[in-house]
Amino acid sequence: MKKFSKSVLSILLSVALLIGISSLALAADEAKPVAQYKVYTCLGDSMAAGYATSDFVRTRTPAPNAYHSKIAYVLGVEELNTYASNGIRNYEMRYLLDPDYKLDNTAYADSVAGDDVTVHTDEIDTYKDACIESVKKSDLITLQFGGNDFVTGFKMRYSEINKIKHFDSVRNFFEKFKNTSAVEFIDKLENYARLATIAHDYFQFLWKTANDYIENFDAVVSRIYALNPDVKLVALSLVNCARNITYHQGDKFRIGTLLDPILIYVNNYIENRSPYKNKYTYVDIFDVQLSHNTCFETENFWADFLKNSHPTDEQHTWIAGRILDELEKDVALN
Repeated sequence: MKKFSKSVLSILLSVALLIGISSLALAADEAKPVAQYKVYTCLGDSMAAGYATSDFVRTRTPAPNAYHSKIAYVLGVEELNTYASNGIRNYEMRYLLDPDYKLDNTAYADSVAGDDVTVHTDEIDTYKDACIESVKKSDLITLQFGGNDFVTGFKMRYSEINKIKHFDSVRNFFEKFKNTSAVEFIDKLENYARLATIAHDYFQFLWKTANDYIENFDAVVSRIYALNPDVKLVALSLVNCARNITYHQGDKFRIGTLLDPILIYVNNYIENRSPYKNKYTYVDIFDVQLSHNTCFETENFWADFLKNSHPTDEQHTWIAGRILDELEKDVALN
């Protein structure tokens, strides 16, 4: 991974963690890149939207502690537009920008709840024209999505397999003789049997999803440049929002790390192999650490994961610093 730059912007943003973003006010004019961005549009999923940051509201209003707001503040943009929605995957992202793309993979949309910022096609239709117009007039666009693509397949399959009982008759036998140790062992064996089934199905899902993602990422980028050939586009890396998940409380092995290879594969494509790689600015935020103290055995796993799989205010400041560093490098090179 790239080391965190020691640039002025990074120092300022690090200080902001301790004394607040307002501390940037006096130095913003001096520190910001030479390039001027009047209109900035943020595209992506709930991570881009700032879900789980303080004062986040599920609307089109920018989240005050999300990276898009912090970037807009430092750069002094005149207009900040957010079209980042909870539940956006590569399929919905393409549908949002491409009127010719037919979205027929909508199973995940049915599992997403959320006021007026949701991802059914009829809901996207209510704001896609405004989004396209925003892209056309933007000087700067950030693009980030992927968490819903690679994690939700697990959630949907887990819910189905979790209902399967492999060892009920054996468990009932030991319960009849009140052998609690044996019952506990059978319960653990049941969990591992389910996990093996999930892993087999899930990794088949991951490979298909990775290739779909790559295809639609390029289509989205192509569409953005077709709408606005001169825009400065920043493409953020995928993040493993499940990296620090364990199966049992206290386990040293983090099963979420099993996702790393497939996400690294996709990130490598975005950074080095996409036909558009020389047009956009790639920003690596893969090493942001999410989902600490989250494990499957807890009763409230999915609720805990929803919160812990999104960056905090401080982590959004760190992400903003990474983006601003790369914009500053681009200005220096050009």
